[in-house]
Amino acid sequence: YLIFILLIAYVDQRTQAHQKHVVAAPGLVKSVAVAVPGLAVLFLVTTLVSGIVLERFNNNRIPLSGLAAINNVVVWRDRIDFSVNLNLLLAGLQARDAGAIRAYADWAPSLLEREPRPLFYEYLIIAHNALGETERVRELTAEFRYLFPHTEFRYFNGPSGG
Repeated sequence: YLIFILLIAYVDQRTQAHQKHVVAAPGLVKSVAVAVPGLAVLFLVTTLVSGIVLERFNNNRIPLSGLAAINNVVVWRDRIDFSVNLNLLLAGLQARDAGAIRAYADWAPSLLEREPRPLFYEYLIIAHNALGETERVRELTAEFRYLFPHTEFRYFNGPSGG
C-alpha cells in the first residue's frame, strides 16, 4: 500500500507542475461531494431498518402486514418474497390447503434458478411431497443430492416421507 501511495503522490506532483486545474462550477462539485455520501448513508440506514423488520417477521414477532414498514425493498426483494411464500407454505401445510402449497411449488423454481440453496430445495421437495407428486420429489431429490452431495436433508428423507 505504501508503494502505491508513493506512486500516486509522485504522479500528482509531476502533473501539478504542468497543468492548472480549472473548475467551472465549484458549487456544483461541493454539492455533489455532500449529496453522494448523504444518499449513501440514507440508503444504508434504510437497508438496515428494513432488515430488522424482515428479521422480526421471520421470527413471528410481527404479522404479514408489518412488512409494509420495509422501505428499501431493492436489497431485500428475494428474502421478502421467500419469507412471505414460506409462511404461506407453512400455513398451507398446516391447514392442508393445496392451493397455498401449489402457489409455493409454482413460485420456488424461479428462486432456485437465481439462488440454489439446500433449504430452498428442501421446502420445494416438502411442497411437492404434500401435493403427492412423487416423481417431481424424486427429480428434485436427485438434483439436490447432485448439487449438495455433503448436505443431508433436515426436514425430509425422500418420497416415502419422514
